[in-house]
Amino acid sequence: NSRTYIGNIRVRGTSYPDRMMKSSVNKYDTFSKKAFIDVVVQDADEVIHLASIGDKLLQFKRKVLHVINCQEDFEVLESSYKFAGVSSSCQVTTTDFGVIWANANGLFFYNGSKLKNLLDYEGTPLLNQSSWADIVVDTADSQVVVGYNPKTKDVIIMRQGTQKGGFIFNLYKKNIIELAGKFATYGSGNPIMKTNFVNTFDGTLVYGQQAAKALHYWDPAPSDDAQGIVLLQTKDIVFTNPSVRKTITSIYITFRRNNS
Repeated sequence: NSRTYIGNIRVRGTSYPDRMMKSSVNKYDTFSKKAFIDVVVQDADEVIHLASIGDKLLQFKRKVLHVINCQEDFEVLESSYKFAGVSSSCQVTTTDFGVIWANANGLFFYNGSKLKNLLDYEGTPLLNQSSWADIVVDTADSQVVVGYNPKTKDVIIMRQGTQKGGFIFNLYKKNIIELAGKFATYGSGNPIMKTNFVNTFDGTLVYGQQAAKALHYWDPAPSDDAQGIVLLQTKDIVFTNPSVRKTITSIYITFRRNNS
């Protein structure tokens, strides 16, 4: 609708953490003090991040996600999803399929019409929920950063601070790989904080490290850390008919390393 939306605003010294504002039509940096939007007020929550897909605006708060239809002149609250909020903008990324984000309750995907937990494959969890919740926690040292590699259709989940592990979820294969030792953790004895992921003009995924003061390209190759461990957990493989018992005689795993 040719407008800019902003949230968690401060106007003339007064903060409105749960309020949004919209710009004038085709004037993306001009905001009137009367052009505010209160979706849900006085809910003891604040706007953390805004994302869009089509004519839908996704308003992320800490505890809930609000989906707002912006097709007409007036914004309409279309739906709300409890337990789908985030604590930081770095937990949300936009892909060519839709918006994806991570919190302690799952890895969520919204395509403009439907919300789905990517860790739930046809009723079967890809990961143990308690293990995932222990990893994705709301602290600066363990907070996750979510990015997207459009070339491989991989969603990258990187842990912050002293944590050097993460996950890769492939949107085509619907499998998730847990990484241990993939990301550097210490510089001069202190935890290395990483920035959010950013895609360059050609889609390359990059992020910055505080200690190195430089940008790093996301490298999908296996880590060369001698202590690194890659844990691969697939969906349930039922070979078409889940009710028939099967006998597996062999499993082949193909991998690649730098010197091979």
